[in-house]
Amino acid sequence: MRPDLLVRYTRWQQVKTNKRHFAEKGLHYDVEEIRNLNYMGDGNPFHTMDVYGPKGNNDILPVVMLSRGGGYVACEKFINECQAKFLAERGFRVVNINYSLMPEVGFPEVLQELLDKFMASLPPK
Repeated sequence: MRPDLLVRYTRWQQVKTNKRHFAEKGLHYDVEEIRNLNYMGDGNPFHTMDVYGPKGNNDILPVVMLSRGGGYVACEKFINECQAKFLAERGFRVVNINYSLMPEVGFPEVLQELLDKFMASLPPK
């Protein structure tokens, strides 16, 4: 089997297992959420983010940006979903981002995507 296909299959299995695991926990949070916003404007599913906030609160709030682990080769943003909702219930606006994975892209591209998202979230000078 080609290594890239093995990596993709392993990722798919991991996502399936993790989603089932979180669903079994039955955690419920009362938050507003906007899901799968494409922050690069290119339609790439790895360039998406979810935004969470307290239900019914349109005030300016402190922002927390979550970037999932996975050594730049595994996982997706859903792995931080419970943490994001937990923080949103406690008065934070939370941005939970996906980014491209290796080996499809190299480390410099991953880092650049994260920095671009962070810079885009800062208020204008």
